[in-house]
Amino acid sequence: MKQGKILIINGASSSGKTSLAKEFLKISIDPYVYLDLDSFNEKITTFYGSLLPSLFINQSDDISSDVYEILGPTIMQLFSKTTSLLSHLGNNVVVDHIIGEAKIAEGLKDLTQKHPVYFVGLNCPIYELERREVSRGNRERGLARSHYNIIHNFLEYDLILDTKKMSTSECANLLLDHINTQH
Repeated sequence: MKQGKILIINGASSSGKTSLAKEFLKISIDPYVYLDLDSFNEKITTFYGSLLPSLFINQSDDISSDVYEILGPTIMQLFSKTTSLLSHLGNNVVVDHIIGEAKIAEGLKDLTQKHPVYFVGLNCPIYELERREVSRGNRERGLARSHYNIIHNFLEYDLILDTKKMSTSECANLLLDHINTQH
């Protein structure tokens, strides 16, 4: 069976990862499965919360930190393994990710040993990230800034897009052109 392509879109919070992924899915002739870390974490947390509700209800920040310290690496590994499985089964996959640690990047780089993987970096000036963060209203203020100086430290990209200088549609078309010229 032919391995599916994996597109990993990395950028700070509010850089346009989700918008780019959704626009790419609209214009691509080839079908893709969309995986985003936020939804994946939410599903896993719901699962663990149903098994161990005391871990997630009315807990102090210290306990929440302990839970994340224990489950976080496992969830990240499961996310990578799920991506790998989908590709192995012949599905193309678009991954919306925030890669802020070397060990997360290494797990994703391991995918390149078995699958065709394209790393896409999204750049956007900090003032624009912060403006988007406020206008979205569903992000903790300061999240984009916390990612800004580290988000691109762990990967070499096949393609870098500036989501301030280009529209989502332009970025999606450039990404599609890049993918189509790579095989």
